[in-house]
Amino acid sequence: MFPPRERVRGLDSPMLGLFDSLIPLSPALSSSQLRLVPPRTWSPMPNSQLQPPPAGSGTSTPRPLSTLHPLANIQPDAKSEPEETPSLRQTLDSLDQRLCELLEERMLVQNRLALAANRLSPISRLPPELIARIFECGINTGGRSVLGSGTHGLFIGAVRRVCKLWREIAESTPSLWSSIVVDMHNSLESTELRLQRSRCAPLDIQVVFTDRISTTGSVTSTLMDAFDLLQPHMQRWRSLHVQVPGYAHARAVLRSFSGPAPRLKEFSLHVGTPKVARNIRELPWKLEETASLTMLSLSSVDFGWDNAALYFRHLTSLYLSDYWASSAPSSLQLLCLIDACSASLTELTLRNMSDSDSEEEQALLDELHYVPQIVLPRLKRATFYFSGCSRLSVLFSRLALPSLEHLEISYLDDASVPVGMLCEQKDGDLPLKTLVINSTLIVEEQLVQLLQRVPGLTSLELVDCEDVSPFLLNELSNARLWLCPNLRLLSIDGCTSVDSQAVRVLPCFCNAELHDHQRCAMLHTLVDYSDDSEDDSNKEKTPINNCTPDSCLAKRKNDPSHLPTNLSKKLKTLPVLDSALFTPAPVDDPSKHQGRKRTIPYVEGQFVSHVYVPIKLEGEFLVLLRNIVGYAQSNSAAWHSLLEPVPGIHSEQTTGPTSKYRPHLSLSRPVPLRAHQRDDFRKEVRKAALERTQFVASFAQITSLTNEDRSRTFLCVEIGAGHKEFQALSQSLSSHLALLRQLPYYPQPRFHISIAWMLAHDSVNSVPAEPSQSAQTSSIEDKSNTCGHKPEPSTNPAASDAMLVETLQSKFSKQLLSLGKFDVQHVEVKIGKDIHKWPLATRS
Repeated sequence: MFPPRERVRGLDSPMLGLFDSLIPLSPALSSSQLRLVPPRTWSPMPNSQLQPPPAGSGTSTPRPLSTLHPLANIQPDAKSEPEETPSLRQTLDSLDQRLCELLEERMLVQNRLALAANRLSPISRLPPELIARIFECGINTGGRSVLGSGTHGLFIGAVRRVCKLWREIAESTPSLWSSIVVDMHNSLESTELRLQRSRCAPLDIQVVFTDRISTTGSVTSTLMDAFDLLQPHMQRWRSLHVQVPGYAHARAVLRSFSGPAPRLKEFSLHVGTPKVARNIRELPWKLEETASLTMLSLSSVDFGWDNAALYFRHLTSLYLSDYWASSAPSSLQLLCLIDACSASLTELTLRNMSDSDSEEEQALLDELHYVPQIVLPRLKRATFYFSGCSRLSVLFSRLALPSLEHLEISYLDDASVPVGMLCEQKDGDLPLKTLVINSTLIVEEQLVQLLQRVPGLTSLELVDCEDVSPFLLNELSNARLWLCPNLRLLSIDGCTSVDSQAVRVLPCFCNAELHDHQRCAMLHTLVDYSDDSEDDSNKEKTPINNCTPDSCLAKRKNDPSHLPTNLSKKLKTLPVLDSALFTPAPVDDPSKHQGRKRTIPYVEGQFVSHVYVPIKLEGEFLVLLRNIVGYAQSNSAAWHSLLEPVPGIHSEQTTGPTSKYRPHLSLSRPVPLRAHQRDDFRKEVRKAALERTQFVASFAQITSLTNEDRSRTFLCVEIGAGHKEFQALSQSLSSHLALLRQLPYYPQPRFHISIAWMLAHDSVNSVPAEPSQSAQTSSIEDKSNTCGHKPEPSTNPAASDAMLVETLQSKFSKQLLSLGKFDVQHVEVKIGKDIHKWPLATRS
């Protein structure tokens, strides 16, 4: 019935074997628990005395040798076998039950041991107050959240999942729940939960709804529900930042809360759209008891500029942005607001404001002079970004800034007047440390005067300032002492007028009191080194760096060959750079261009652009213009025709042996553009062309005009009919040209085409004479002699030109009026060598 192996106790029971192997693994068992373990009734047998089980036994347990256990050879009694089997089974079951109980007890002891060990760890011995403070430092700095809304929630969730103790501490710390974010991603249930757990802690509230949300109705309802929850806790508001997509939402937000907010320190209200010129209606200010308000940030929001001084008296930071057209505050309104908080204001930022053009503003500009009326003793940082040149000029003429350390001026048409007002600050030197001027026109002489007033300047950044030239670098080092002795950073990014040669010749000019050999070594690399091919006589010449500060000789003070007596020793020559690394700039040679000079200097990476209407000259009208030019040339050989190609002359339009003139009527001045500005300029020209319809124009009279530098005089045919259409087309580009800080077309334009030109009388002698030019001049004189007319030099060139124009007008005016009509159908823009053409809209 059962194999005979079950009669041998202690050898074939697998549970007893497992029990024997588990007992030594429980070192934590007590002495009383060890009494429960039964003693061994057998001794383990060596493996050498075991024999394999017999075949057909059904078990793989090795059996002892028959010689060691004679009982195994005894045949069991048939009568006692049925009585012994149940008892053995019962004994085995009891042993298994005791083994399970011991295993469970072992598991409990192990858990108690691990818990006791965890309690002895350093993190578990920290008091709950210290752990709560660590949690606060993890998400807050000085009471203000430094993490985003998503990161804040992740941090709290991760802390709560560490252990039960940490979860209890996190949920019982009010400051961890004082930051509330209301947006489309956070439910109002979480807002209500945070309000409950924050208890009496000050609240930092952010309400963010961007203009990307299409369903404005849901935004309004969410805002109303959120502020219904927040309004009962107004006494605890510490900061409130609201960003809404529209003006109606801002009005709804302001109407939803009213009452005292004694703890409110920061308030910001930003309206997202539309950010274009519009009128902003005044909103009511319903918050009361805001004496603690120190930071105000408004964007496209008007609480009444005349009454703003009554609400905001203790501000330390003022930020105003996005005010266009009539909604922008005037200079006097800003001065009243600044005056109200002048004692505590430390930071001022004005961004994106249209310049005021009221009569009151113009009167202030007409009588502008420095009269400090408001002193800002604590203002350290000021930023003016596209805030209007006239507004900034008036502000600087009325403000005294004795503590200003950081000044940033960006995207102003002309900053010469504000910089001049800064130079007139009368309270000694300015404590300015950082000066940033970005994309603004400046006058270098005034900037140098300002730098003389700021000896503590450490950072000077001039970004995209085309007026900066080598003059500024020369002025920095021409003085006996370094103009800015503490300067550590000089940035001239985008200042294309400063060439590499001007930077290389910047000498090492350090103050003798400054022992910074690193700066001296850096400036040494900018000095031109002498050439090895110089004569021996040049060794006696003084080197470029004549200064002898101790800092320049500190690293070689132990070398007698570099004492101050040997300063005239020739420096070693730097290796010559490969010419392929540099793009050679074109050399202007007027002799190759009939004496003409380049009016706009060549700048690498700059594209000169020009907007014009192409004019097609053909038939009788072209013959008439040639007759006019021929008569002018018969009067003076200095006239050069623009109607015929001149052989042997190279121009910008063509690279062949002849120069072909493209008749055109200009709509803009030459506009230098950078590479990233070309696409926007093309779009503006295309937009202007599509907004105008085709029209008919005609030429009315003959006149003479001079260019801006008065180096050339042009014989022109001026427009009569169509002048208003040309002017409207030209003015449509003025706004974009102003954004590019370029001059628009002339205020009283005279639209014309040029048919001939000559050098101005005061510039004829300034052109260097070369063989090619003299040969060309002689050919022109021979041509004039064949015509049988050689004019005598006139003592009054202007009078002679006027007489010529009057003669041409009387002789050819009738033919010009009859033949000078043409259709205006296209507008072209030339950017560099690329020409783009767009048609005008057709009449319906």
